[in-house]
Amino acid sequence: MTNLSGKTLEKARRELNEDPSENPSVIATLRRMIDDWDPSIDDNGISEYRKDDHFLLRFLRARKFNLDRAFRLYVNYYKYRSKYAHILGDLETNSSVQHIMDSGLVTVLESKTKEEETAVYIQASRLDLVAMDPYDLVKVLVILLDKLIESEEAQVNGFVLLDDLSDVGFYQLLQMSQVEIFRKGVVFELIQDAFPARFKAIRLFNHPWYVSLILAVARPLMHRKLRDRVYLHGSDFSELHELMDVDGIPTQLGGYLDLH
Repeated sequence: MTNLSGKTLEKARRELNEDPSENPSVIATLRRMIDDWDPSIDDNGISEYRKDDHFLLRFLRARKFNLDRAFRLYVNYYKYRSKYAHILGDLETNSSVQHIMDSGLVTVLESKTKEEETAVYIQASRLDLVAMDPYDLVKVLVILLDKLIESEEAQVNGFVLLDDLSDVGFYQLLQMSQVEIFRKGVVFELIQDAFPARFKAIRLFNHPWYVSLILAVARPLMHRKLRDRVYLHGSDFSELHELMDVDGIPTQLGGYLDLH
């Protein structure tokens, strides 16, 4: 049922209320709740729903084995994919977004934090709203997260997002803030309510002073829990260097990892 061992298993017990001996019965209960759910009520328009043990375990871990919250996350997961089907399309086909995946806009760092969290580095200056369809950015994020969350360690330890805003000017930031996926909180909706993962922090670096003004507009789209996990570091990398080995941190964030 689980391949966790050592520190990760102990962390799952301590932080997520996971008891491997109880996993089969808890998963079976969640599956019955799903079987009793009428998808037509939510008008999902989706005909197939995954209900295998490994898939359901993601939702339980993301909601600390609270069955009601795990079930609601499962429902939201499919509602999101139905609501934005025109954006996501066929997630098995990457060809339409390969240019974004190859652009260096989003990089999963090989080194993890000292808490074993997966670090996702976002180089915002690589965002070209002329050459890139903003909707495709959401698809790239979903494809990436879908792949990463297959790891049981990632399910337990979670993710941190490192957003590097160096070389991003006011006009570009203004453009970003006006794009529908940002203005309507499509990405926040995914992170907060519709994906079975633990997002531990969003850390912004190298940002100009007016980012705080733009962020003030975005904060109402966030739940309080997410708002409390957004950190503005500017050019101060000291806290990041306490969280990660500098050898695995990009040079743009004061580390020694050259991504060029």
